[in-house]
Amino acid sequence: MAQASLTLKGCFKAHQKRGFSLAMAPGFFRKYAYCGALTAIEEEGCYSVNAATGASAGAIVAGVLGSGKRPLEMKESLFALRREDMWDPSFFFIFGLLVGFKLRQTLEINLSPVKHMGDAKVKIAVTAFDLLRFRTRILTEGSLARNVAASCAVPIMFQPVFINALPHYDGGIYDVAGMYGLEKVHDPADDGLVVNLMASRKQVKHSVLPPAIKNSGATILTIVLENVPHSELRNNLP
Repeated sequence: MAQASLTLKGCFKAHQKRGFSLAMAPGFFRKYAYCGALTAIEEEGCYSVNAATGASAGAIVAGVLGSGKRPLEMKESLFALRREDMWDPSFFFIFGLLVGFKLRQTLEINLSPVKHMGDAKVKIAVTAFDLLRFRTRILTEGSLARNVAASCAVPIMFQPVFINALPHYDGGIYDVAGMYGLEKVHDPADDGLVVNLMASRKQVKHSVLPPAIKNSGATILTIVLENVPHSELRNNLP
């Protein structure tokens, strides 16, 4: 165990001068686990993110990083989220139980002062699934809160989020590793390391590696945060 930790730290240290790109897989309550992992990386003096991307829960963490918060500051934003902050049931159950307006409002507050993705403190991209074109879109422009909300719009639970008059659902429908957005924000000249945080080994099996990353020559470090029970996370929500 000690040797594994040393190897992991050594990998970060070897790329610390150039920094790394961060990709985070979807996983519902896994944003808390991602926060913990990034906090540990920062406490070890290895945190140097140049770009962040993700889907669903990963998109929330990417958005918070884009707002300028470091991992040690992130906990306050993430643990401030309460169920009532996103609970706005639709009177007519069409396309989803929750309207999603309250979620977007909450995101706008927690992602402030950054409102637009182009103003993010680090390069960020999130993914959402275009229902009409039936494909995953990489979002790097426009409202940060809206795009993160679109990436979190779990089918049936949330109504789709409209972007340019097109309905979008959860980015994790296809982007199961949260790496798809790296195609837009990863710069091999700046980032020699790609760190991929995942919630389970199943996501590794079904992950989609963008060709641009596969051919970039970057070192890909996958960290699987297994055995983090959803029930325990839910019970500890404020």
